[in-house]
Amino acid sequence: MIYYIYALVNPENDDPFYVGCTKNTKIRLYEHMKEARNRAFIIRTPKARYIRDLDARGIRPKMFVLEECTDIDAKEKERFWIRELHLNLYCIVTGK
Repeated sequence: MIYYIYALVNPENDDPFYVGCTKNTKIRLYEHMKEARNRAFIIRTPKARYIRDLDARGIRPKMFVLEECTDIDAKEKERFWIRELHLNLYCIVTGK
């Protein structure tokens, strides 16, 4: 099965703020937005707060596919891109 390693990017400055892994990029971007907007169960992660801040200003994050891979090496590739992009504020990957 194909997995996509992706970055969420602030469209104002093209700075990536999150790296993730998914099988379906369109659905996953929708899920990120839905999670951030959900007032009944506000997710209190830095990523969700960042997306909410963008959304409050009418800005939607962009998603860029960084790499395609298999399910076998998806987590390894995700960790690689987090390190490569020097992301440490919004990405939490335990490696477990």
